[in-house]
Parts: sequence; C-alpha cells; structure tokens
Amino acid sequence: CRHLSDFEKIIPKFNFPQVGSKAFEEDIDEVKRCVGDRSLPKGFLDSSNNSVEKLFKKYVTDNDISGVDWSLFDELLSDLDTILMRQKYNYKRLRPADYFESNGESLRDVISVESPSFPSGHTAIAFFMSSLLSDMFPDHRMQLQTLAEMIGQSRIENGAHYPSDVSIGRFIGEIAS
Repeated sequence: CRHLSDFEKIIPKFNFPQVGSKAFEEDIDEVKRCVGDRSLPKGFLDSSNNSVEKLFKKYVTDNDISGVDWSLFDELLSDLDTILMRQKYNYKRLRPADYFESNGESLRDVISVESPSFPSGHTAIAFFMSSLLSDMFPDHRMQLQTLAEMIGQSRIENGAHYPSDVSIGRFIGEIAS
C-alpha cells in the first residue's frame, strides 16, 4: 500500500454475527427478504456488482464535474482493495449463498463470489469514493452519499453480503477517506 499503509493499522478488530446467534438469524432473514423483494432495478444491481468505480465515473460525467484525478483514485482504490482482501481472508466469513447451499437451501439469482464475505468491499469502495468526491464537490454530497448507500443495498439484494458486512464495509470506507 503506497497511500493507505497506516490506515490498516487503525482498523479495529470486528466481530460478525455467528451462525446460530439471534443477530445472525436477523442478518440472514434480511438477506432472504431483500433477495426475494428487490427494490433496486436489475440494471443497477448488475452495474454495481460489475464496477463501483464506473458508477461514480458515470455520475461525475453525467453531472459535468471536472477536475477528478482518476489515476490517483485508481492508486487509492488499489490500496484499499488490498486492505479489504486481507480483512476478508482474515475473517473468512461464508457468503450468504454458501451458507444457504451448506444448509440445502438456495436463493434465486444471487451473485456468486469466490472471496469471503466480511467486510463488503464494494460498499467500502463506494463510501470511500463518495467521501472523497464529496470533499471535492460538496454540492454533490447528498447524491454521492445516496449512490454509495444504493451500492451497499445492492450487495444485500444481490445476495452477495449480509447487512453486517455492509455496515462494516461502510465504516471502513468512511474512515479510510
């Protein structure tokens, strides 16, 4: 990590809800509810799964915002992604789809992802980008925050993450900025 090397040292140790706990049951029930009754359009769910960065770049382009150094963003996001992957493999939480499969259940149209679930990297990146862009363009803060929140929600609706993964992803993204 070239830009965020000190950041990793300040991330606290987190606990995610353990299988069998009341908090886990609430987490998994919310995944089932969100996957079964999606509120976000399929196109957005697909786009947010494919590239968080492209959604923010599209927002910047659509709103005629100039002055963003995307090469610096790419470097920062590479650092953040490295940190997030270390976190994921440290915690090794099963994805919701893996949990369902191990219990003989399945949900329709869920995203298959190879890396562990906790924390949500897409959400962390979304809130990181939202915070940085909001600092640069304060008049767009509300819309950028909404976009980040929608990306976090999309992770649950795609069945890729539990709500607790999204909450900690948000926390990491916001404090990283």
